[in-house]
Amino acid sequence: MDCPYGYSCKLDGNYPDASGICIKESDNKTDFKCPVGGWVDCMPGTTAKPECSTEAMDWYKSNCPDFKGGAY
Repeated sequence: MDCPYGYSCKLDGNYPDASGICIKESDNKTDFKCPVGGWVDCMPGTTAKPECSTEAMDWYKSNCPDFKGGAY
């Protein structure tokens, strides 16, 4: 799949004829990383956890194939 300049391809599989979507590169750059084991620790604490924000959860759902959710 070819994407226009400024976009990168996010494939929906790792097989030779996998389809995908083009994602704007500036939207692709975050500090989020896929959680090990698929779960994000969102247990309450004294400070807010950016990795448990709605933005982070949406990013995990879109970018982490093994994402299972937040553990509360």
